[in-house]
Amino acid sequence: MISLKKAWATYKKRKTRLGIVIDFCLVALLIFITVPDLRMRLMVNAIRLTLRQPQVLQDEYYLLLPGSLRAYTPEGDLYVWPDTTEKTVLVNFGALWSAQNRAELKSLNDFWEKYKSEVDVMYLTFDGAEEVEDYMEKRGYGFKRLYLRKDEISELEREEDGMIVDLAHSIPSSILLDKNGKIIIKKFGAARWTGARVDEIVKGLK
Repeated sequence: MISLKKAWATYKKRKTRLGIVIDFCLVALLIFITVPDLRMRLMVNAIRLTLRQPQVLQDEYYLLLPGSLRAYTPEGDLYVWPDTTEKTVLVNFGALWSAQNRAELKSLNDFWEKYKSEVDVMYLTFDGAEEVEDYMEKRGYGFKRLYLRKDEISELEREEDGMIVDLAHSIPSSILLDKNGKIIIKKFGAARWTGARVDEIVKGLK
């Protein structure tokens, strides 16, 4: 049986340096393609490095009347949103199949840990509760998770509900609302929820 050392020596004699580099790149690409979990982790880490803080809207938008959206707790209890608590709220529409969304979840949790006494953070998703809860608990993410049902979202046909439908079907997306229901941030795509700009925005909402 040929030893690995001899096999490597034979291989090196047959290949140029460029050929060896190309072969290793092909092997890495093959592993990347055939191992979904590894592929997702690499994508998440790469995207996380590119995330930028969101910006404040220049135009004024106000959230819909209370009760516009029905969601469910991990236990299956109905949660009608938005409610009437008059508290600053950050809502993130996400899904675990989205590498962008996975990439922003750590900063979303960092935001929640820093501002949980002042801001409600809610993660809304069409994913199954069991999968999401397992993922979040393993990583120690403590923000609120709520679950949407596609048939109920599709029933939102009134014109004033169009924004919610767009956000719910644009994964990931987020909105930050002040205590009066005014939308301060509307973000399509992943964002970084930590940094000086975010701190300044939240400070201005107090």
